[in-house]
Amino acid sequence: MFFVDYEASYSTTINAPVQTVVDFLHDPAGLMRLNPVIIDVKNDPNDSQKYIIVDQLNMLGFKRQLTYTSKVTITEAGMEAESSAGAGTTTIARFIAKSAGTAITELEERTSVNVRLP
Repeated sequence: MFFVDYEASYSTTINAPVQTVVDFLHDPAGLMRLNPVIIDVKNDPNDSQKYIIVDQLNMLGFKRQLTYTSKVTITEAGMEAESSAGAGTTTIARFIAKSAGTAITELEERTSVNVRLP
């Protein structure tokens, strides 16, 4: 069996009130559409927390579409998304907004990627 585990954390300061940033994080489809490889995002009609996502990937000069699902949990300070991209790949992304002063927000993203191949 082949295992890969990867974690990354990133933070940035945004010149906006924390509630404005949290409200944006509470729009998962809008947040996902910021990713330039995502070409479609739809809410699963059977589960309001689940999204069906389509990526357009360029691999070795060939364009390939990858469809996967993501379950989103809205939190008080942002959101968490657990995505299953197939082939044993799971990604968990957490977005947390914290006040850093008047009309200033620190946004932190914590991501972990786990790959389990037979």
